[in-house]
Amino acid sequence: MTNLDQFSQILVDHNHSVTKTRKDIFITLDRSHQISMKELYAGLSNTNRSSIYRNIDLFLKLNIVNKIQIGWKYKIELSDAFRQHHHHIICNRCGKVKEFKENPAITQVIKDISIDNEFVPLSHEFSILGLCNSCK
Repeated sequence: MTNLDQFSQILVDHNHSVTKTRKDIFITLDRSHQISMKELYAGLSNTNRSSIYRNIDLFLKLNIVNKIQIGWKYKIELSDAFRQHHHHIICNRCGKVKEFKENPAITQVIKDISIDNEFVPLSHEFSILGLCNSCK
């Protein structure tokens, strides 16, 4: 099953239509790592800005995308349902986001903390905030 097929199935399973606009937004996200709303809108210049924001809100609710917070701004990326799980290094000054793979040590710490707190983790996010090489 392709990512687009899986995306369409998620919409149908939650009683939402698979519209051209939704497919266009998804395809744009599928071609990028992380993207700002400004970049997304620029890539979909024939699509109404409010329609893009409404659909991204829907995608967030359906766990199709994740929001990567960078100060008061953010970027959007496809969720783990479509991509391999990873974490982020984020520059506080320029907003550059770099992905890094899941580390077994992080996974073990999350497991240990969850057990200690009688908690069942469903997902996790891990970001390192700081300054990139260009900004330090």
